[in-house]
Amino acid sequence: MLPSRSVRRASAVGGAGAIAATALLIIGSGLSSAKGTATVTNSQPPSITASQMLTLGQSVASHVGDSSPTQIQDAEGSRAQANLVASGDIVAGDQPSYLIVERGNFVANNVPVPRGEPAPSGTVLTLVVDATTGEITDEGIQNNDPNLSSLGAVTTLLDASTQGASRRAGHARRAAARAHS
Repeated sequence: MLPSRSVRRASAVGGAGAIAATALLIIGSGLSSAKGTATVTNSQPPSITASQMLTLGQSVASHVGDSSPTQIQDAEGSRAQANLVASGDIVAGDQPSYLIVERGNFVANNVPVPRGEPAPSGTVLTLVVDATTGEITDEGIQNNDPNLSSLGAVTTLLDASTQGASRRAGHARRAAARAHS
């Protein structure tokens, strides 16, 4: 088995008004652009919805090799706090942000790496999303699971194990109801 390597990228972003989030990912020669779908308007206070974060998270996950992550969660904090929790990186920025943590199997196959080195890979994908613009400011692939609750309340956007259990319970209830009819 090849060793995995963690990778993080930080970028400066700006903008206001209605902006479509553009995730600059480390998945091409240099940086490639993958369009996200989180669009926000210039409301007070601006914020993206959970549905938009889920869609954005799923889109980014599919670009790094996992179109069906097992779990997607988020918590809110500043950009600096989110990066500190995600990777321990010191990144300037006090703008409100969401840290999205995805669990799955991720491989950044198109990242330039030294000859003979494996592509960055890991079981955790982290995205720091600017709460005002909906843009991804920082992302990473790693194997360690950040302590998302250290930012505050954690929202589970997707949990494949729970969804499967809920579906099975729903099927069992419907089958029991049909049997009693």
